[in-house]
Amino acid sequence: MAAVPPPVRLPQRLPPDRDFDDIRAAAVAVVASDSGATWTDHNFSDPGITFLEVIAWSLADLHYRAAGRAFELAPLEVPLWLDRAERDWFGMPDLGDPERVVALATLMATRVPVATGSPEVDHMAEIIGGSDSRRTAIGALVDQAFGTPPRQLTWDEAAVVVSVLRGRRVRRAALDHSDTLAALRKEARRTVERRAPGSLVDEGDVDDETVRLLAFHAGFAGLWEDEMRTLIRRDRHRTFLGQVAGVMPSLDPSAQPTIADLQARLETTVDAARAVLALHPCPPDERPETWEAPDGSSTTWPPHPLQALTTEPVTAEDYATRARAADTGKDRPRVRRAWTVPGALAGMAWNGSLRAKAEPGRPGAVTVLVEFDPAPTSVAQERDLMRDVLASVTAGVGEVAEVELPYDALTAPHLQVPRRVMCDELSVAIVRQCPVTLNGTLHVALGADRATVLKDALDRVRAWFAAGRPESALASEPTLACPSGIDGPWPWVPQPEGGWTPGEAIRLHELVQVLADDQTVIGVDGVEAQVDGEWHAIALGKIEAPLAPDCMPVLAQTQCLNVRLELGADCNG
Repeated sequence: MAAVPPPVRLPQRLPPDRDFDDIRAAAVAVVASDSGATWTDHNFSDPGITFLEVIAWSLADLHYRAAGRAFELAPLEVPLWLDRAERDWFGMPDLGDPERVVALATLMATRVPVATGSPEVDHMAEIIGGSDSRRTAIGALVDQAFGTPPRQLTWDEAAVVVSVLRGRRVRRAALDHSDTLAALRKEARRTVERRAPGSLVDEGDVDDETVRLLAFHAGFAGLWEDEMRTLIRRDRHRTFLGQVAGVMPSLDPSAQPTIADLQARLETTVDAARAVLALHPCPPDERPETWEAPDGSSTTWPPHPLQALTTEPVTAEDYATRARAADTGKDRPRVRRAWTVPGALAGMAWNGSLRAKAEPGRPGAVTVLVEFDPAPTSVAQERDLMRDVLASVTAGVGEVAEVELPYDALTAPHLQVPRRVMCDELSVAIVRQCPVTLNGTLHVALGADRATVLKDALDRVRAWFAAGRPESALASEPTLACPSGIDGPWPWVPQPEGGWTPGEAIRLHELVQVLADDQTVIGVDGVEAQVDGEWHAIALGKIEAPLAPDCMPVLAQTQCLNVRLELGADCNG
C-alpha cells in the first residue's frame, strides 16, 4: 500500500481571490456590521450562519465545476481577453444598476402622448435611422428628450438604445453573409499586396479596402462603416479560431507550450496567446493569475482548472480519494479501494454511532464505501477501522475530527474542527460480500469429465467476480491526471486494479459467456442467478441480477449448475 501522500500546497491567493473560509469570514463580518444588536450569535451552529455558509459553498462549488469545461475552444469563443468594445457588436455598455435597465426599458415602451401616440422606441428608431454612424446616432439621441415627463438620455443609455435597435441588422448580415465577408477580405488582401509587392501587409489597409468592397454588396447595404468594421473584427476572430484548431494537437497534457511559443506560431498578441494556453489542462509553470485581470475577474471562460484551486471545494470524489489514503495504523487492515455512494448505508454515522439499517434515499447523506485488505476479522475491528477512515476523511493536520467531538464543537467553536461540504451528512460503510447461487445446464460432448467441467466453470465465474468488469475499471479511471494536482484540494489516489465495483449488477448475458468459455462446453441454457433469495433469469425477462450498493458478488457454497452429456454431439449427420 502506498504511503499517505502529502497535502496539496494550493497556490497563494492574490486579492481579490477568496476561498471558502475567506468568503465566509467576509460575509459574517458584513452580517455582523449590518445587523448590529439584532443578530448577535455568529457561531457556526447558528441557523443563519448555516444559510450563509451554504451560499459561500455554492459560489466555490460553481466556480470549481465551471472549470471542468468540455468544449475544446470554449475559452476562445468567449473572448474575455479582448477589450469590451471588441467582444460584441458595439461593446454594449453596462448600465450597472439594474434599476437603470428597467427604467430605460420602460421609457422605450412608453407612448407619448399617453394612450394615443406611438411608442418612444419608434421615435428613437427614426432618429437613429437618419444617422450615418454610431457616434452620430448616440449624439442625436442625447440631444432629444423622451418620456413623460420628458428626460434626456445619458451617453451610455443612448449607446444601449443604438446597440439594441441596430444589433438585429448587423447580426443578420453576419449570419447570412459570413462566407461573402471572408471572400471579400481575401480579395482585399490581394488588392493591397498588388499595390506594394514584397512589402509587409498593413492590416489597416486591408480593413479599409474590405469596407470599400462591402459597401457595394447588397447583403451589407444600409450598414454604417463602424458596423462593417465590427463584422471584419468578427471574421478575423473566426479565422483565429481556425488557426488555433490547427495547433490543438500540441495542447495535450504531454506538450509543454509557452505563451511566447503560441504567440509566434499563431502570429497573435500576448493576450490572445494567453487565452490559447487556457486550452491546455496542465500548463507548465503557470499560476491562476495568468488568466485573471488585475481586479481578479477571469479573462477566460470557463475558468481554467488551475483557477478552481483558489476556491477549495470538496467533491464526492475527494471523499473517496481521501479515504483511499486513510492511515489505519501499523499492522492493521488498510483501505484498498473506496467509493462514495449517495444515501446512508449501514455502517458508522457522522457522530460515531452505528447505523444498522441502510437509508438509500436519505436527503443530503453521502456514504464513503471502503474495501479493506485483509478484511476485518471482528465487529469491534470493523468499528475501529470505520472510525479511522471517517476521521481521516474529515480532518487535516492539526484538526479535530468531527467523529471524535461530534457535539463539543457546537459549544466550543474555537476548536479546529474541519468543514465538510455544506449539508453533507458523511458516514462510512464497509463493502460486504453477497453470496450468489447459479442454476443452469452446461452441455458437453460424450466422454467429457463432468466434475472437471463444472469445477472449471465455477472457477471462471469466481475469477470474473474477483477481477471485476474491465469496462467498469476503465470508466473509473480519471480522464486526466495532471502533475500539478488540479483536480481538487486533495491529491488523486487511483483505485488499484482488479475487483468488482460494489453495487454493479451482474449482467446475465456476460455470465453466460463466462460459463461457455470452454472448448468442452457445447452450449449453455437455463442460466439463473440467485441473490438475496431472489432468482434472476433472462427467460424471466431480466437481463441482470441487481446488487445492493455496498455489495460485491461471491459464489455461495451451494451451487445448482449441472452438466449434461450430449450423446449425439460427435455425429456428422
